[in-house]
Parts: sequence; structure tokens; C-alpha cells
Amino acid sequence: MAVRGAEPDAGRKGAGRVGARPGRVPPDVVAWPWEEARDALEAGGWRVRRRLTGDGVPAEAGGRVERVVAVRLAGGDQVEAVVAAFPAGEGRPAVAAGPPTGGGPGQSGPGAAASHAPQGDPGGALPRHVAIIMDGNRRWARQHGSDTDTGHRAGVVSLRGIVRVCSRLGIGYLTCYAFSTENWKRSEGEVNGLWSLASEFLRTELPELIRQGVRVRIIGDRRRLPLLVRQAAAAAEAATAGNRGLVLTLALNYGARQEIVSAARALCGAVAAGRLRPEDVDADAFAAHLETAGLPDPDLLIRTSGERRISNFLLWQIAYSEIWMTDALWPDFGEADLLAALEDYRRRDRRFGGGPAAGAPGGGPASGSHRGSGAG
Repeated sequence: MAVRGAEPDAGRKGAGRVGARPGRVPPDVVAWPWEEARDALEAGGWRVRRRLTGDGVPAEAGGRVERVVAVRLAGGDQVEAVVAAFPAGEGRPAVAAGPPTGGGPGQSGPGAAASHAPQGDPGGALPRHVAIIMDGNRRWARQHGSDTDTGHRAGVVSLRGIVRVCSRLGIGYLTCYAFSTENWKRSEGEVNGLWSLASEFLRTELPELIRQGVRVRIIGDRRRLPLLVRQAAAAAEAATAGNRGLVLTLALNYGARQEIVSAARALCGAVAAGRLRPEDVDADAFAAHLETAGLPDPDLLIRTSGERRISNFLLWQIAYSEIWMTDALWPDFGEADLLAALEDYRRRDRRFGGGPAAGAPGGGPASGSHRGSGAG
């Protein structure tokens, strides 16, 4: 069988040899049927393992993933599958499926202690950390002749679906902007409705999040949160603390400027008290005082609703994030939109201020947007 897309001699040079560098993953493999994608990847020197679709990820899909690509299966149901490709001849590393939750010195993997040097995979795999500015609920409600609360509830449905997709794809971290410090300016009725919805989501979704192995983390100033929200947040964090799957971070009453000011104050206090020398204040020390301490910086930032601004979200952390913006309103944002963003990210050449990365795909833009069916 002729194998399309594989480099002409990749199979002869790479397959079956320990330490051989596999060929490049064909850039359009996401559109191929499973069998053709498998054959092309194997001919290029990759050992291919297929993750089952649905809510669970089988144990055999664990290990160090060198490339991850989404493949649309042939057939009427058009189910997305996930392929984890390991270099042929190396065998699967003996580690548990899913990212670990903790990090410490010398530990590697999605849960390792974060360094604030530029991170990410310049070779074009899935992002390790996706951050989303979920925007457009109110406009969606107006377009559908509904009230604001209905729009926000529709947004929760989208959040639930995106969490499941990210968990299934093996993305390590998902951070979602749920309520900003500026959102207090909205009407009292809308604000109260949002907090009621937040506590409801944390309570009712908790069993499903536990089943998926999702770990919940909350960032933001909790002092102003309603008691029921604080209790639901603490309960969700405690109940999922031992989970080893996707780390879902919800930003509630969060503002990046306030976060940066708080970190600066903490560092100044440490220096004034003699616990820290001024010359020891560097980027890593500063990041350790942010609410996201221990999380890797986002590789990909997504914003919905057609707006072209950051809105005081993760200003420190997104210094080297790829940005993808879409006109889709958040309640309309689904799996197809996320896969389009991930595919656009996979084609980017992440330089982190330097030259082209070795083996990276052709240079994409430093940031992009998505209007209609095209991604920039």
C-alpha cells in the first residue's frame, strides 16, 4: 500500500531503531482515516498507540507522548480519536496515564514544578496548557431572545464539553476566565446569578469531574466571594486533590493586575523582613508569588466572541503564549472550534524570541485569529 505523506526514506532510517529520530508528522493527518494515518505515521518511524474515544482513556495511552494528533475516523459517526505516537523501537515508558498533580525538584511531566523560562513544544504537538477567555454569553442570549441567566447557563454547557474534550485529548492544564474583578460592575441581579451558577456548577459537576480524574483549582481573590461559592470551591479542590488527570483552573474574582501587585507586595515584605535578598528577586521568585504558582505558563490562549483584547487575564503568564481568537460566542464554542484552535497551534513555529526551532513546521504567525472557517 502506498503511504501518503510520509517522508520518502523515513521508514527505512527511523523504524525499529532505538534512538532514531522519527520523521515529521504529516501536517494534514488530522483529516485522514485512522488506517491511513496509522500507516503513514508508522512508515515515518513512529510507534502509534490509539486512545479510545469516549470518556475514559485506556492505560496503554499513557507514557511520554512525542506527538499527539487528532484523527477523524472514517465512517458515519465521524468520531474523533486521539493518536499518541512514540518513537519506534523505544517502547512505551512505564509511567501512569495522565499528568501527575504535584511537582517537585527533578520531576518531569505536566505536573512538574513550573519554570518561567519560555516553555512549550516547538515541534508542533498539542499545547500542554490551554487558557480560555470565555466571552459572549450575554450576546448569545440576546441573539436567542433569552435572558442573561439563560446565556450564562448555555456557557456552562460549553465549559462542561470543553473540559471533557481536553481531558480526552490528554491536555494537561485548562484555565478558564469565569469571573473578573471588573465583572462586579454588572447589575446586582446578574452578579448574584453568576455566583449561584458557579456554586451550582462546582457542586453538581463534582462527581463527573472526579470520574474523569480532573483536578480542580481556583485562582482569584476569594475574600469577596459569597460563602456558598467559597465552600463549593474548597470542597471541589479537596475532593479532586488526588486526581491525576486534567488540571482545571477556574479564575473567580480574578484580575491579573491585582495579582501582580499582590506578588510585588509579598516580595517587598520578604525583602524588608530580611527573608529574601534583593538580588534574589528574579522572574522565578516573582512567579512563585503568583496565584498560578506551580502551573506551567499557558501555551495557547483562546478568546471567544470576536473581541481582540486580553481583559486583565494572566498578563504575566501569557508572555509567550500563542493567541487564537474566534468570532464564535462562548455558548456556541464546541469541540470543532477547539480542534481548529489546536490545529492552528500545531502549525505555529514557536520561537520564543529566537530563531526557528529545529524540526518545527513552517513559520506561522506569532498570533492568530479565527473568523468563520479560516484561522490566521
